[in-house]
Amino acid sequence: IAMMRPLCMPNDENIRIYPRGLEEDAVYQISELGIQKSGSTLMRLGIAVDLPPGDFYTNTYSLIKIET
Repeated sequence: IAMMRPLCMPNDENIRIYPRGLEEDAVYQISELGIQKSGSTLMRLGIAVDLPPGDFYTNTYSLIKIET
């Protein structure tokens, strides 16, 4: 998952990203965040992302399917 925040806003709210197309019953690992969740959980609840201050911040997360 690649994400970018174009402009930093004062008191900006937390951001959630919602991946699509995951297998609902599979378990995925996001090592950058230290979490393992099912595909259905990630697609429905999203991933809370805490972005540091600054304009044009980008980040990439790797979703690795570890169980089916």
